[in-house]
Parts: sequence; C-alpha cells; structure tokens
Amino acid sequence: MRSPVRQTVIVASLVSVILSGGAATSHARTYPFNLEVREFTGANPVARLVYIGCEACTIEQYESIVLPPGDWEHAGTRLRTVDTAFGVASTAPLGKSQTLDLVPEVPGDEFVYVAELLDATLIETIPGVGAVAAARVARETVFMWDAGSIVHELTSPTGEKYLLMTIEYYYAQTIDLSTTTALSGLTIASGWTYEGRVLAHDLQVGTNGVANVVAHGLFTSHQRVYPVTAITGKKLALRENADPTRNRVHLQAKDAAIALGGLGSDTDPHCLAGNGGNLLLHSPATGSRFYQALPCGRWKASGGFTPKKYTYTDKDGEEGPCTKVIVKNGSFKAKCKGTMTPSGEDYDLIDGTAQGDVRARLAVGEGVYCMSFGGDVKRDGSDGKSLIAKNAPVAVECM
Repeated sequence: MRSPVRQTVIVASLVSVILSGGAATSHARTYPFNLEVREFTGANPVARLVYIGCEACTIEQYESIVLPPGDWEHAGTRLRTVDTAFGVASTAPLGKSQTLDLVPEVPGDEFVYVAELLDATLIETIPGVGAVAAARVARETVFMWDAGSIVHELTSPTGEKYLLMTIEYYYAQTIDLSTTTALSGLTIASGWTYEGRVLAHDLQVGTNGVANVVAHGLFTSHQRVYPVTAITGKKLALRENADPTRNRVHLQAKDAAIALGGLGSDTDPHCLAGNGGNLLLHSPATGSRFYQALPCGRWKASGGFTPKKYTYTDKDGEEGPCTKVIVKNGSFKAKCKGTMTPSGEDYDLIDGTAQGDVRARLAVGEGVYCMSFGGDVKRDGSDGKSLIAKNAPVAVECM
C-alpha cells in the first residue's frame, strides 16, 4: 500500500491531460495554451474534477487566479501539441459547477468542466524529472494531427505507444518541438523509448470513455494510442435532410481482420471489461466530421464466453443518433439517425463540394478498425443531400 507522501508525489507530478484551444505562443509553430484548474474529490488521494478554458487569459492572469474555497489546484501553465481536439461534452457531477468565473476582467465564465481524473499509479521517480505516473482520465475526446505534423512518441517496455499531448510551457521554451529529436534530452522511465516522426497521413486518437496517460514529472503528458487495423469497407451511406430527424448514417464492413475477443478481453466493449466503443466519420477534404461514444452499458454479448457477436442498442437515441451497432467475426454494421451532433459536431454534406475519401473508424473496446470510402462512389455528397460509397479497398491512409 502506498504511503500518503508517495501518493502526494504522484499528485504533484500528474500533468494536464485534457486539451483545448487558447492563446498563441512565440514558437515557430503556434501551440495553444492548455490551462486547467482542478478540484480534489476525496475518492482517493489523486482523484479530482478537471476544468479547462480561459482561452482569453494571459499567462499572468492564469497564474494569478484565486481558486475557489476548498481543495483546488492550478494544473500548471501548459501547451497542447495536437492540431485539433473535439469530443462529447462532459457533465459535472451532481452538486458541482459546470462552469467557473475566476478572472473578473475576462467576461463570462472562463472554465468549463471536461473530465475526471480517476486514479494514478507511480511508475518510478527520476532525479531531475520527478515522478513518472500512469493515470486514468474519464473523458471522450478525439485528438487529430494533420499529415506532415511531427508527433513525439513513447513506447513502454511492453510495446504500448503513447503520443505527446501537452508539455510544460517554460520547458517548451528550451527545446524545438518542430524537430524529431525535441525530447531526446528528457530522461524517461526505465525501459521506455522515445521517437519523433513526421506523419505521412492524418492521425486521430480517441478513447472509449477513459484515457490512459503517462506523465513525466511536470514536463510532458502522453496518451496511449491503440493499434488501428485498416480493413475493407462494404458500404457507407450518409443522408442529410432539411428535417434533421430524418438524417441517416449506415456503415458496413466485411473483412476477415474483424475479430471478436472473449468476455473480459481488451476488445470486449461491454461493461465486464469496461471498454465501450466509439464511431468516428471524417472527411479530410471538407473537414466535416461526426463522433459518438458508444458506452459499455449499452453493449451485450451473445454466444457465451466466446461471443458470436457484440450488439450496441440505443433505440431512443439517449446517447446520440447511433441506435444499433452489431459486430461479428468478419463483419460489422452501424446505423444512426437524427441530428448528428452528440459531440457538438454535425457532419455536413456541402452543396457543390465533393466529400472526397471519407474516413470511418469504429472502436470496439481496444480494437480499432478503419476504412476509407473511396471505392465505388455512387454519390459524392456534392448535392448536399447524400453520399453513397461501396466496396472501399483496404485504406492506405488510415486513422
């Protein structure tokens, strides 16, 4: 059992794990601020509620904030290193504020509730760096990097990959994040390796409700990235109507690489494993996108300990427009209807503009499958009403 002192070391070393836009810095590339305040919940020594924002604040304003009464903390002045972040809005626990007004000279409430830090485990303590800790954070956020961006990746001793999400502001002034060796001077945990690389294509990183994050002291925060399997797509149909309740999405795939895991496995989406799932559609050509979390409580397994299928059901659309997802060995299909805005994003078919290759990604537990439609395009979306694409080949560029 850890001592309170050791737990406090972990608390002090955990860094920002929720990303948002903000003011510009003086880097060659502009990295937005990632400014947080957090309230301890008392559930365990590290659990806390996370509020982010203050996009109009200066560093001085953020660092001089007078926190609310109670057990609160600043999370440190940080930068985010992703190109885009979006996701499902979080609701603060009952009795807690959804927004906070902490800077009187900035109009309105500057901070909004976004996540809950659930727990953390100490990996090791490094002289000059501090505690290296692994944390779990409850949130539904998708992070996106554009092709040509540089990403900074850590690999654990057991092969899991983690991408840099945030970095301490003052430390960032001493390195050049536009190079693939930017973090080579940072001492990292024993057995871990670092690599910087240039992306050949766009990259999206999501969660299934809980993000796994590794922090090296107050310097960096990396989020785990799950392997993505590129598969063939059978059909993608999108229909947009003046009456948003008549909008439709139908996604199908048939590929031998789609493989179910047993109950309790990493690819089990229902609550025995606690993984859940999510669905993402994205057009790099137009920027249109749609994202919905598929919570674990709505998945059921059929067929015993080695299921023949997993089924997600939400007949009344309480979680969002996706009403049914069925995943079997070798195939899956998903149906959604209604307003496509569970994440505040509405997939728009733009009159006069073709959608190009539309990327579709389905996460089932930690199993992530990606398609790119492409293929046999019957309708390209340029009528502003429908897109139909079939028989997409295995994606060369996948999420």
